[in-house]
Amino acid sequence: DEVLALLKQYPVSKGFMVEIGGEIGTVGVRADDTPWKIGIQQPDAAPGTLSATINLTTQAMATSGDYFNFFEVGGVRYSHTIAPLTARPVTHALTSTVVITENCAEADAWATALLVLGPDQAYDIAIEHNLAVMLFERTDTGISSQQTPAFNQAVVKE
Repeated sequence: DEVLALLKQYPVSKGFMVEIGGEIGTVGVRADDTPWKIGIQQPDAAPGTLSATINLTTQAMATSGDYFNFFEVGGVRYSHTIAPLTARPVTHALTSTVVITENCAEADAWATALLVLGPDQAYDIAIEHNLAVMLFERTDTGISSQQTPAFNQAVVKE
């Protein structure tokens, strides 16, 4: 958010995009007047395997997940994310959250909080707050995803 604020001080014809460590902020549109198209990586898939592409225009997106940072002991997968109520690593099936909001700080806070909550509670909270959210969950047959109605509005239909 601070980098975006700094860049806004300079004359830019249409807009710009900044990505730092999983958070993406956009201002305006691309030089060709189209929204910024952002790909969402499918967890546990080969790099570049996308599960969705979304449009952002003066919005932010953050992703939190355990598919790069985890360890397993005795068949239990432990996330690098710590649940504040237990002070222990998260072990539920929610593996990634993607959140679109107006700024990066809010998107990142929601993405991490929803990841801690787990798939059912995260979806319910996202609906309650009308958040644009995509959740990825580990199942016996692979990775499944669900999106809130607000998130579906940002998905590029091709």
